[in-house]
Amino acid sequence: MNLVLETKNIVKRFDGVHAVDHLSIGFEQGKITSVIGSNGSGKTTLINLLSGMMEIDSGAVIVSDQELQTVYAPAVPELGVTRTFQDALELVCVLVDKH
Repeated sequence: MNLVLETKNIVKRFDGVHAVDHLSIGFEQGKITSVIGSNGSGKTTLINLLSGMMEIDSGAVIVSDQELQTVYAPAVPELGVTRTFQDALELVCVLVDKH
């Protein structure tokens, strides 16, 4: 198994609420992985942690043998990890439709 992205017991809390609680998961090269869950289950928080946009409270996010806690967030895309925002896509679609 060739993991390109991995988490080890990551935790993120907001005022005592566990948004992500000791999550360990690996993402294999060449495979599509989905993150599903109900509203408020921590999906967006997980994506923010994986992309370096938010610091984890404990645990590790590892990309290319480098922990993201030690990487400046704007440098994370250079490691091959990035994210998009739904609202930006919707805005582009609206602008394209109107012109």
